Amino acid sequence: MIQGRRAALLLGLLALALLAGAGGLGWRMGGARLELEQARQRWAARPFRNYRIEVEQRLGTSCRYSVEVRDERITSVAYNSCSQLIWWRDLPVLPMDATFTRLATAAGTCGPNGCRCDGLVLLAADYDPALGYPRTAQLRADRGMRWLHPDYWRELAGPPRVCSRAYVELDLKVVALTPLP
Repeated sequence: MIQGRRAALLLGLLALALLAGAGGLGWRMGGARLELEQARQRWAARPFRNYRIEVEQRLGTSCRYSVEVRDERITSVAYNSCSQLIWWRDLPVLPMDATFTRLATAAGTCGPNGCRCDGLVLLAADYDPALGYPRTAQLRADRGMRWLHPDYWRELAGPPRVCSRAYVELDLKVVALTPLP
């Protein structure tokens, strides 16, 4: 009888720890998502539609691009060292709306190898206070938090998986953003 109570107490404490961890992750992810959405709203309210943007990014390898954007479509490329830079992936050249979408889509998900291999992808960004665009943004896999995502447990219950390659983290820095007429 006493051993049954101990087991129930241990299971209860484990469930409480899981809920507390999930709540902490939700708060952490919720804060990053809220910041991202507020920044996206400032960007949508900017006083210009056309702009020139210069970006440095690193996804395993560093590169840089400078493009003109009109109505969120790239209309000319002044410089692009990101095309076909690394053997397994081109680094995308994106207008700002697509950059916001990319960050929002990746944040809080499991890496491409799944939660068991990569863990959760977390977003850390610094946004321009007036215009909202991300001056810097980083997508990083956090293997320590992966057990808080339901997919981690689904993957553990399935067949063994080989982690094909490590998650490659993204660093993005807007070097310059200039409004155009």
